[in-house]
Amino acid sequence: MKRNHWIVIVTILAVVAAGLTLFDLGAFRHPEISAPTKAPTTAQRPAPAPSTVQAPQRVAPSFDAVHVGADGKTVIAGRAAPGAEVTVLDRGTSIGRVTADSNGEFVFMPEKPLAPGPQQLSLSAVGPGATGKPTPSTRSLAVVVPERQPGEEASPPVAVLLPQDGRGAARPAQALSPRAAHHIALDIVEYDAAGRTLLGGRADPGAHIAIFVNDRRIGAAAADTEGSWNVALDTGIPIGHYRLRLDGGAAGMLEVALVRAAPGALGPGSYFAVVPGNTLWHLAQHSYGDGVRYVEIYRANRNKIENPDLIYPNQLLAVPTKPD
Repeated sequence: MKRNHWIVIVTILAVVAAGLTLFDLGAFRHPEISAPTKAPTTAQRPAPAPSTVQAPQRVAPSFDAVHVGADGKTVIAGRAAPGAEVTVLDRGTSIGRVTADSNGEFVFMPEKPLAPGPQQLSLSAVGPGATGKPTPSTRSLAVVVPERQPGEEASPPVAVLLPQDGRGAARPAQALSPRAAHHIALDIVEYDAAGRTLLGGRADPGAHIAIFVNDRRIGAAAADTEGSWNVALDTGIPIGHYRLRLDGGAAGMLEVALVRAAPGALGPGSYFAVVPGNTLWHLAQHSYGDGVRYVEIYRANRNKIENPDLIYPNQLLAVPTKPD
């Protein structure tokens, strides 16, 4: 990982409050396996029926929550296939193993505290009865434990979830807020130059989300195995103020008031409607794939933003033209 990437992580991201938050994100079901019937004892044994045993599920392990103390002591919560053996790795070297319970959840505490400096943790898992290579996690956990000089006050550690392939947005791992067993979150509301509305957020893995504007259904989305969802809506978003409702059935419901300008009213390019939890770094990471470019969004909205560390829900922020 490049040095400046670590600097950005340490400088911008908030620190997790003490304690560990675990979420009931829904259990993965075991494949149904048909028990073979007892074979006849006579010599006239019929040909065996085709096997109905399904292949074991390959579920990518994932991080749910993490708490890192100032002394490097760490607790990690995550998910995998029920009964899977999960290996926690630091830059490819195993630092321990844990077995997921019947709900596919696990809690891991390394025997030794994480050393001061940057660490990059990842997961791999082998499900019950699975063969072949372990299934890797799609995100890694970047952790920085600050060095502390004698007599100095301890600086809080920082943890960030990063995509393993280098694509997509990073997100804080320690800024996870408590939530109920079923939950839908809205992270991004972007209006592009073509008039489309781009929505993104989190929900229970596999949840199906119906999208309503002023009580009129205009689209749907589905959360992936990590609980992320994204959708592009071509029409149906009125100019001015409106109510956006996300209905996930058993996964819960979220309703927020939003505002939209006419396409092009804020100049060329797209713009964001700020929702709770957004930061300029977060929006730049989503838009450009590089949080450091938050300065470009700040400069384009100097008449609206007095402090780049403070943006407010329902602000409309112009986004300079994205690179090709």
